[in-house]
Amino acid sequence: MKGCAFHWGQAVFRHVQMLCLPLLPAEHIRPTFDMMSGLNTAPHITPLLDYMSNTWINSTVWPVESWSVYGQTVRTNNDVEGWHRRLNRRTGCAPPLYTLIRTIHE
Repeated sequence: MKGCAFHWGQAVFRHVQMLCLPLLPAEHIRPTFDMMSGLNTAPHITPLLDYMSNTWINSTVWPVESWSVYGQTVRTNNDVEGWHRRLNRRTGCAPPLYTLIRTIHE
């Protein structure tokens, strides 16, 4: 027996929706997550929902407001990573303090 493409598509769509949660305003994330959780009919999605709920939605370590990127132009730390890579290329690993200061000043 082959799997059902309809149910596969639903499962993929649910995962895509989860990836979009940070793009919502913070006050919309929890209600949207609750709505999506209520639509869950596939048991294999339950572990994902539990993980999202425990780690992100109801977390005291990472409150929703800290990971919502709604309205922000910079949504990743790629700029910082690029700057750090260029700094390492210019100074090498573990440079002396004064070399590091001089390089940053330049």
